Amino acid sequence: MPLIVLAEEDGINVLLLSRCHERSVQRRAFFAIDGQEEVSVHGKHLPAEILTDIFREDVNCQKVPLTEDYQDLFVQRVVTVDGRLRSYEVCVGVDDS
Repeated sequence: MPLIVLAEEDGINVLLLSRCHERSVQRRAFFAIDGQEEVSVHGKHLPAEILTDIFREDVNCQKVPLTEDYQDLFVQRVVTVDGRLRSYEVCVGVDDS
């Protein structure tokens, strides 16, 4: 999946796009500068229990604030989440209700 990274005022948006020529956002991860994270699939936020299941195997599973002291860990966290989201090419099952 093609990737776009957007620096926002309050964090970093990572957008994974569809493979077809009509691009749309398939997965989105937002990393706030205070360490909070949001993940959505096809525009729907993933509930905490699904996120916990997705990231349970990751060694670097801690949320990291974007500060000078933690910038390397922050980048590693973004890479870890990106890699995990890419491994779910097929949707993990977001309920429309």
